[in-house]
Amino acid sequence: MFCLFKRRRTTRTQDSSLHPLPSSQAEENLIEEDSPLCSTCSTLDLRAILRYAIPRRHAVPIGHLTDIFDKCNQCGLCRLVTTSIRRMWRLDELPGIDLAAITCALYTVETSRLKRLRDVHHHRLYINTSHRPRDATIALIATQLPLSLEIQLLEEDALKLGRPKELHGRRVNRNVNIGLLKRWVHICENEHAQKCETVWWRDAGEVLPKTVRVLDVTRMSIVSAPPMCRYVALSYVWGGTGEGYWTTRANLKKRMMQGGLDTSVLPGTILDTIQLIRQLGERYLWIDALCIVQDDLEDKAVQIGVMDIIYGSSVFTVFALGGISVRDPLPGIRPGTRDPQQQVVKIQGLHFAVPLTFL
Repeated sequence: MFCLFKRRRTTRTQDSSLHPLPSSQAEENLIEEDSPLCSTCSTLDLRAILRYAIPRRHAVPIGHLTDIFDKCNQCGLCRLVTTSIRRMWRLDELPGIDLAAITCALYTVETSRLKRLRDVHHHRLYINTSHRPRDATIALIATQLPLSLEIQLLEEDALKLGRPKELHGRRVNRNVNIGLLKRWVHICENEHAQKCETVWWRDAGEVLPKTVRVLDVTRMSIVSAPPMCRYVALSYVWGGTGEGYWTTRANLKKRMMQGGLDTSVLPGTILDTIQLIRQLGERYLWIDALCIVQDDLEDKAVQIGVMDIIYGSSVFTVFALGGISVRDPLPGIRPGTRDPQQQVVKIQGLHFAVPLTFL
């Protein structure tokens, strides 16, 4: 029989009335030193909890949610629970919600195993709540966020539990990790084979039409896509008209000359994507506003008619979903454009983090 507690608990967390939500400032702090724990959380052995399967029906209780909120600035684990629930339940948008009767507990779920690591078990840590307020449930469904509340062990500490770093959380820095992106592309192309090579509805012999243009980010010009062209596509939010940066019949000839694309007129999303593609070592980029002549109805009709082939033939697609218009930056490409607000806390020698929301 394994032990999940460091010592026997002697007191039960008391009920409390509705408490104010903690300041979001604590959420932005990156805590590297071992965090102090409250009297409840200090009894837990997180290594044992992660090492063994703890089903939801046997979840380890950690107290009432309002008490946990009250202790978030003094206890590292309470801070993680607070951050997770505030973020996933969108409590900053629901300040009047009643949380007084909710209790919390910890349980684990075994993740899917990697084929090359069949004998390695991975248990993820989750927060179980006695119930979820109706308004929070509606907000979750509306935003399509996951209903589960996870606390991740970071990959840097996986070896301490005898695990490889795969399937664990990672630190999210203020700048995009270009090396990691290159590694993902390499894995996709070299290990996934046909699983990522195409989509089921495309014909095997389907090729990119000769009418398609791409941006050469080395020459900074619009060119006809070369045969067997390797290119990246961009999907983004226009957010209004953009005649100043569109390709038109008037500027197409100039833009097809070397250096003919004036970067001073390009909005943030496009500028940052060009920089990203260069850093990844790619040369060609497809962007609808630049590669389709926007005031030529015939050209638009032809290009729109093969849009599925254009996106389907790209090496990969950059989805710029971090802004509300093309004027917004691509987060993490330029300094000051990405604020991950990742809560990282060191507890009992292990680094834990609350996953960032998808969007």
